[in-house]
Amino acid sequence: MAKKEPMKNTDKAICIIIFALFFSVFAGKIDTFAQNAMDLGDCYKSALKQSETIAISEETVVQAEEQLNQAWASVSPKILFRWQELWQDTSAVPAYASEFFKARQPQGSFKVRLSPLTFYKEFAALKSAMAFTQQRENEMMRAKQLLYLDVSQSFWAVIQIENQIQITQSQRNSIKDRIRELGDRVRIGRSREAEVVSVQSQLAVVEADIEDLKRALAAARDLLAFLTGEDRDIPLTDTISIPQAPMDLAVYLDSAMNRMDIKSLNDAVTTARAAVEVVRSGHFPSFSVEGNYYFERTGVQKDIDWDVLAAIEVPIFSWGQVKALVREAESRLRAADLALQRLQRQAKTEVRAALEALRASLSELEIYEKAVSLAERNHSLQKRDYRLGLVSNLEVLQALNNLYDARLRRDQVKYAAKINAIRLQVAAGDMRINEVEP
Repeated sequence: MAKKEPMKNTDKAICIIIFALFFSVFAGKIDTFAQNAMDLGDCYKSALKQSETIAISEETVVQAEEQLNQAWASVSPKILFRWQELWQDTSAVPAYASEFFKARQPQGSFKVRLSPLTFYKEFAALKSAMAFTQQRENEMMRAKQLLYLDVSQSFWAVIQIENQIQITQSQRNSIKDRIRELGDRVRIGRSREAEVVSVQSQLAVVEADIEDLKRALAAARDLLAFLTGEDRDIPLTDTISIPQAPMDLAVYLDSAMNRMDIKSLNDAVTTARAAVEVVRSGHFPSFSVEGNYYFERTGVQKDIDWDVLAAIEVPIFSWGQVKALVREAESRLRAADLALQRLQRQAKTEVRAALEALRASLSELEIYEKAVSLAERNHSLQKRDYRLGLVSNLEVLQALNNLYDARLRRDQVKYAAKINAIRLQVAAGDMRINEVEP
């Protein structure tokens, strides 16, 4: 038999180079995959760009700002240029009246007009417009906070289901190992075939659970893709740690009173109060001024270069119209104030519920950490005792199920704690949410 020649140095170098190139390409793909993974902040940034609700809110802010500009313009003087021509038949006009009745009468002027003002209604309208603009801005900020909560829930739903699939697949592998062990014991007569069938039945149930989780994962992925506009299969990475123990209730209640939606309704009350002042001004006198500078005139007025007209109107009787408008505006003010009171009470309820949910989930997480540790030890002991003939296969299988059930519950509680922390943050109107905005 021919003796195998040792590998030459050149061949070794070529192999090393090929291996290095392969490793660099593979490592580059891993780095690219890791870089493309999105965390919660990335998903929220994408959702801000994707959300039609936020875009609509931004447009309402623009509309409110333009209404404020219109309010400012209503109290500002208007400057106009005017040119007019009049032609008329003067054939029958006597000679002495020819200066009064010209066949052609051109007239050009610059006009300065100050619309009728009460000096009360206009400032009330400005106050109302400024409050309305601020109201729309606060509504937009609150919409962003609620979007953050929606994205968080969807994001962690995907992460949780993916982890549950991994846990359940690990359970499936453990059951398969158990089936192989029982098969060996059946062949040597130390176990019954019924024990194998029992575990196989459990395996079928676990495989069905995996398929159900895959279906749930697809639905969760679709929802996250809808919110963010990203590809439904984009890899995710969870960079948020388990939340710390929350602060006292009073801290969150005080913060909640400054929530953006509560500020928005405060602005709505201000707007409604200003609207009462606007309609009440219908009882007040109004003042207007109009000035003209003429650069082209004919007839007897050709030497008059300017004139000013000042007018005051004093309302005397309006058949109750203004009074009815005032009553209607006052009713709208009371309704806005009631809506504010209701939202304030609702905010306190949301804070209390979110705080209790967070405390409960953190407490449960601590308990399930201990439960998993104990379940792992129990499963190990049950397997040892089974090999010694001290326990049955059913007890080992039950210990295995208890172990993975504890792991699944711990996983659920862990992500529930994270979501409850965000829910408390949003309920309290915590503005640190906006730090992740692009």
